[in-house]
Amino acid sequence: MSIKDIFSRNIVDKLKDVVDINKLTLKISGKKAEIGKLKVKLGEVVYDNFKEGGALPEEVNEILNTIKVAEEEIAELEEQIASLKTSVKTPESQKCPSCGAENSVDAKFCKECGVKLEKEPEKEPEEPTPPAKVSCPECGVENEPDAKFCVQCGYNLKAPAAEPAPVEPVAQEAPSGEVKEEVKSEECCCCGEKTEEKSEEAENGGSCC
Repeated sequence: MSIKDIFSRNIVDKLKDVVDINKLTLKISGKKAEIGKLKVKLGEVVYDNFKEGGALPEEVNEILNTIKVAEEEIAELEEQIASLKTSVKTPESQKCPSCGAENSVDAKFCKECGVKLEKEPEKEPEEPTPPAKVSCPECGVENEPDAKFCVQCGYNLKAPAAEPAPVEPVAQEAPSGEVKEEVKSEECCCCGEKTEEKSEEAENGGSCC
């Protein structure tokens, strides 16, 4: 028998089980309706005897026994339905990523195209990262993220941070080994103006003007 024949036979069997379940469900409905009628009749008989002040007749016991038998039959029918539903239930399957064929959960290779069926590993739920604690700038104690004041020194954690002081530029020093030439100012012999460099006339004994 081929796989196709087996598959078709399984479908037929499942359809038959579904039909049987429906038949059993109808029987249960009929039994419950019968019990309802018996209870109504039981109430009438009991009430009539109560009005007359007499003892309960034998008919009451017969009705009670009939109701009991009907309830036992309903329980048996419900067990049969539960058994049939278990056989009808389609087992879990996994779909082939290549051809889309349905395979059993424990299959390692596809029954249609032979592709290896790799199950995706179950991802563990990521634990949420707790919010970082707030460090007090005054005493350094760690506080809860929603704390408004430090629990140690009472510092206002929600106060705006102070602006840093401006940094003064540092004068650059001349590299070691280099001697900065010092220029001496000289006074002109004629006009008295101070000059940093001598002109050629001054160097030769003349004036700068």
